[in-house]
Amino acid sequence: TAFENGDKRIECVVEKYDTVEEAENRFKEYFARPLPYPPIGNESTYTENDYIDVIFRYGNIICKVSMNTTLEDAILYAKTLEAKLNQVS
Repeated sequence: TAFENGDKRIECVVEKYDTVEEAENRFKEYFARPLPYPPIGNESTYTENDYIDVIFRYGNIICKVSMNTTLEDAILYAKTLEAKLNQVS
């Protein structure tokens, strides 16, 4: 899913795996660097280029939030998404 908000572009990809172990193994492939904030979900990481990518695992679900913004904004959006996933589960 992608959203345009003025000059900001937000893209969110959610991957659901059959087991937590599968999600853990996939998450290891994403690992870049730890967030300088309290973690999101069970595990979290981020990368930084033109876009900030915040990737987190929530049980058997992996979410990747990409934004052309600050790390703080990307983390805020990811935390909002985590809260929604928590409600769904």
